[in-house]
Amino acid sequence: MNHDELKELCALYVLDALGPDDRGALEAHLAEGCSECDRELAELQRVGAALAASVPQFEPDPAVKSRLMARVRRRAVIRSAPVWFPAAAAALALIFLGWQTLQLRQQVARQQLQIADLSGRLESQVELSRLLASAASRIIELAGTEARPGASARVLWDTDAQMWYLYVSNLAPLPEDQTYQLWFIVGDQPHSAGILRTDEAGSAFARVELPPDLVDVAAAAVSLEPAGGVPQPTGPIVLLGNV
Repeated sequence: MNHDELKELCALYVLDALGPDDRGALEAHLAEGCSECDRELAELQRVGAALAASVPQFEPDPAVKSRLMARVRRRAVIRSAPVWFPAAAAALALIFLGWQTLQLRQQVARQQLQIADLSGRLESQVELSRLLASAASRIIELAGTEARPGASARVLWDTDAQMWYLYVSNLAPLPEDQTYQLWFIVGDQPHSAGILRTDEAGSAFARVELPPDLVDVAAAAVSLEPAGGVPQPTGPIVLLGNV
């Protein structure tokens, strides 16, 4: 037999459906060290094990089992595959195709997420470039306090759209029962502008629309608060900057 013919016997070998001559020929070929056939057998055995695990197990009637085994022994010398082979082969093929389809779907989903992430970053970069070039933009620096001396933040204020773009750096992430909260300071009165969650690197980004009735903002601050935020600051101020 040539190599392709021997490789075709792998499926029958896994199903224990080869005659003695074919089995001997394939095993002799494998003993010579054919990596391609070894991989083919390993994949078929894995799929076959998955097929076996998916079928409910039960103990057959002893009399039925005895008659079946007697028939199997009588047919052991027959070289051709048993009558149930086409159904088993079809089931193996369906499982393999299903596995391939699942792998492809997962790969497509990952690629779609990557594309969405890159698109979002590109849009942010375009928006940032526009704002930096606009005469209507102002930049506000927030410095870390004694509570977080290494932290810093920058607000890019689009005065035309009354929108704040807040970029936070080196602000340590918090446990689930705590959060950072951003405040507008008007006179000496704080107004909540939402909560922040920093990532493992201590970075965060927030896009905040200023309320139309909020004028003469004098400062911006970030405080440490319980999860969900509070109506008025209760924890230490970790970032502070004048407008």
